[in-house]
Amino acid sequence: MTQPIQIESKRLTLRELDVADVSSRYKEWLDDPEVHQFLETRFEDQTIERITKFVESQRSRFDSFLLGIFVKEKMDHIGNIKLGPINKNHRSAHISYFIGEKTSWGLGYATEAVSCLTSWGFDVLNLERIEAGCHERNFGSLKVLLNCGYEVEGFFRQSNLEQDGTRSGGFWLAKLKE
Repeated sequence: MTQPIQIESKRLTLRELDVADVSSRYKEWLDDPEVHQFLETRFEDQTIERITKFVESQRSRFDSFLLGIFVKEKMDHIGNIKLGPINKNHRSAHISYFIGEKTSWGLGYATEAVSCLTSWGFDVLNLERIEAGCHERNFGSLKVLLNCGYEVEGFFRQSNLEQDGTRSGGFWLAKLKE
């Protein structure tokens, strides 16, 4: 059995998510329309069982890493970040993330987590390219990615179906290994 992944930054610990981390608070994040407005989970009702199965399925994968974002001070779980799937042939991966704890919004935690996991992907996994997408109205996520050195490579018109039936576009960004 391999050692669970744990990555440290100045204020955060990013560690492999475990089913023990699935809580009613985690479910509340995914049920909150303001939190889930840009997440794919918004299309299905979330249950503890569904979330647990998702975490279990991610832990069994060899091409993805699902990590919880924990504030070191109290080890509070405030969100998740994922690197994967990883394409070993092209040494590339996709990064996605969310801060579910709204009291932690605007404090720079997402930027710190993305920066930390991006560096880990380049330095430890020897990736050469990491990609991310975000909805056109998700200005917070766009700012996070740009602050972490990701560059916009494209815009997909009407690529996202919203819950109200309207369509919106999305940005595609990437960062290359320095």
